[in-house]
Amino acid sequence: MKRLHILSIPCLIFLILFLHFSSTCSLAAEAKSDWRPVYDTVLMWINFGIILFLTIKFGKAPLLNFLKGCTDDISSEIDLLEKEKTKTSADIDETNEKIEKSNLRLAEIKEKIIANGEKTKLKILKDAENQSMLMLKAAQQKSNNYITQAKNNFRSELIDTAFGMAIAKLPEKITKQDNDNILKNYINNISEKV
Repeated sequence: MKRLHILSIPCLIFLILFLHFSSTCSLAAEAKSDWRPVYDTVLMWINFGIILFLTIKFGKAPLLNFLKGCTDDISSEIDLLEKEKTKTSADIDETNEKIEKSNLRLAEIKEKIIANGEKTKLKILKDAENQSMLMLKAAQQKSNNYITQAKNNFRSELIDTAFGMAIAKLPEKITKQDNDNILKNYINNISEKV
């Protein structure tokens, strides 16, 4: 039924055009009363019938094959586009998954970097604390050395002063015999050490 309907549309168009052109010939022929215009109209109808018959008889199969080929081409093109659309959708989904995985990986890396930064920060703080303790100990030792040196300097000056005072007063109080005893003790001490 569809095939007949497809063929009837071009036939209908051809019939309308034929009637239009034939009616102008008929109207122009009404003024004459001879048989020629009627003969022309009848032959036009016969020619139209022959052309219509030949078109349907020999043009039907090629026309249907052409339309079927166009339909097949269009359907195969649609199938190809559908496959491309499916592939593109799959590629987009895959890309989205990769982006999501890379975002997760990036978050993990960020957390590791932050954790390493915290460890480094704690290590730096501990090293700084150790350094400050060492500096405090060094400063304490330095101040103890200064104090010890000051004490030694003070003792040395005190001894020098006492010795100076003793030398100033002793020659008046030491006798020749005391001097000999001191010298003897000194020599005995040296000889015992050697």
